[in-house]
Amino acid sequence: MKRGNFDFEGEEWNNISDEAKKLISKCLQINPEVRPSCEEILDHDFFKINISENNKVESSKVGTFVNN
Repeated sequence: MKRGNFDFEGEEWNNISDEAKKLISKCLQINPEVRPSCEEILDHDFFKINISENNKVESSKVGTFVNN
């Protein structure tokens, strides 16, 4: 990962959605300026598809987990 080389090959990735892989790829950018913010991550299609309106994660609480 130090060089930014990774892939989603292998049996363990077979059941992982394309949306999840896209999100992981964005988060693993070498250049921190290109990486998404916590709010951008929570706004990603992966969360829109996988979290119902009643169970949305509050972006204000994400910083607590990220900074600890």
